[in-house]
Amino acid sequence: MLRSSWDNKEVRILVTGASGTLGSALCQILQEKHEVIRLKRADLDLSRTGEIIPVITSLVPEIIIHTAAMTDVDACEENPEEAYAVNWLGTLFLARAASTIGAIFLYISTDYVFDGEKGNYMEHDPTNPIQAYGRSKLFGEIAVRENAEKHYIIRTSWVYGPGGRNFLSRLPAFPAGSELKVVADQVNRPTYSLDLADMIGRFIALNPPWGIYHITGSGETTPHGFATAVNELFGRGFELTPVPGDQFKRPARRPRNTTLSNFALERGLGLKMPDWRDGLRRYAEWWKKSGKS
Repeated sequence: MLRSSWDNKEVRILVTGASGTLGSALCQILQEKHEVIRLKRADLDLSRTGEIIPVITSLVPEIIIHTAAMTDVDACEENPEEAYAVNWLGTLFLARAASTIGAIFLYISTDYVFDGEKGNYMEHDPTNPIQAYGRSKLFGEIAVRENAEKHYIIRTSWVYGPGGRNFLSRLPAFPAGSELKVVADQVNRPTYSLDLADMIGRFIALNPPWGIYHITGSGETTPHGFATAVNELFGRGFELTPVPGDQFKRPARRPRNTTLSNFALERGLGLKMPDWRDGLRRYAEWWKKSGKS
């Protein structure tokens, strides 16, 4: 378990994917109390597995938070070998490195390990990914469970926020007033990166039992519902047309409803994530203050 000094003494934390949406948010929040080692792809290429254990063991972190991944769902479908190399084998070698130095390993996984036929998935529900991205991330979960004794697997969904590539980082590409067709029959729970990063810090501080936890924004919506809220909060004036997901011919299948229940977080640890609308409101405020609007 984590030592009890987490809240009172600096801990050496390594974050992979430090330039990504979640990675950058974690670095921003954790650096207020702890020593943070930031690893970007230029520092650690997960596809070069032979370099992973030497790099990690030389840095000797107490905690590894692994956010780096190949997350482009369609690119994973078109290049499955690359997806498995990064999301599975890269994670496997990181987990072995964590075990070698006795570090805690926290792996960020995805709602896409489920097929989307049920929704409101709990941590113990059977997984059944329907595309290469989901399968590669599930293999990553298995690698963590089998190779890092001290581990947490955190599944999340629709992460957005400053930094990295996410479905709001592309907002400037669409001028105000653009006509957009937006999927209206896929349901999920958007998650603000700073809320997720803050919750991860609070989560670990509680010394929870090792295992799988779901952490997403509260409430649910569709891409069309999310875009409608963006219209209102960001003042974009988009003309939004709701369409079924199958209208877009993409390489990878998208699940219908992979909403995650934060059951273990809420009932087991007494923690609750903010509503996705509240997170989006605060992101919109940051966006306007930063001069991006």
